Amino acid sequence: MGCGCQGEGGGCGCHHEPSASDWAADPHSGMLLDLADEAWSELMKEKMKAECERLKGKQMDKAAAAAVQMAMAYWEAKMQKHAKMAEQQEKLRQAIGK
Repeated sequence: MGCGCQGEGGGCGCHHEPSASDWAADPHSGMLLDLADEAWSELMKEKMKAECERLKGKQMDKAAAAAVQMAMAYWEAKMQKHAKMAEQQEKLRQAIGK
């Protein structure tokens, strides 16, 4: 990872920013950069969530409650239908003697 100057052993005294290839050559640096990018994204998401909560939290609470109630009604009806079908299948088995 020399600087490209004519000095030998990298001791030329130049101050260069690391290139992309310098970062890629060190797996720890790449991993840490990835983690830093991920942390930044997660923090930005948290800040966005907080802003959504501030602006629309009460409305979203109502929408979430309605969605949960709808999902519960859907699954309750589905389970009732399943139970009715199982009951009818049992009646059919008894009718044909199996």
